[in-house]
Amino acid sequence: MVNPKKTVKYIFIFYLILVFNFVIIKFFGDFGSLIDRIKDRIELIKNGYWHLQIRPFETLWPSIKLIMSGTGGPAMHNLIANVIVFIPMGLLIPMLLSKPSFVKAIGISIGLIATVELLQFITLLGVADIDDVIVNTSGAIIGYIFYSIVKTFITSIRT
Repeated sequence: MVNPKKTVKYIFIFYLILVFNFVIIKFFGDFGSLIDRIKDRIELIKNGYWHLQIRPFETLWPSIKLIMSGTGGPAMHNLIANVIVFIPMGLLIPMLLSKPSFVKAIGISIGLIATVELLQFITLLGVADIDDVIVNTSGAIIGYIFYSIVKTFITSIRT
């Protein structure tokens, strides 16, 4: 017999591996580009740029302004992708908790998202940006809302 909780656990682990690969490492089969990215980051650090952005909305507001002006196609794509990628997190985490709640699920999500940002900083494979934490967390919140709706719907059907 299939254990649903165990299945969700394996799906979540697979999801985290995908997030690690595509968000942090950004490996798409070319080791050369991966090494070049690290070399570029080291060069930027030598020039005083630490690939760390800790002021909330510093990068988010300009993106929103571009989107609102109708000239922010890439900014919109990036914003939507940063939300969508973390919707599964908000959906899967409460399914793994024995007593799921919004605070627990989103707290764990924020911890994992902050870890992703920290790993980007430590590995020199990306920019650690507080705005990414904000946008990614909104994706997790959407996932949790979806989880709540489905759970309510299933509960109403059973009664």
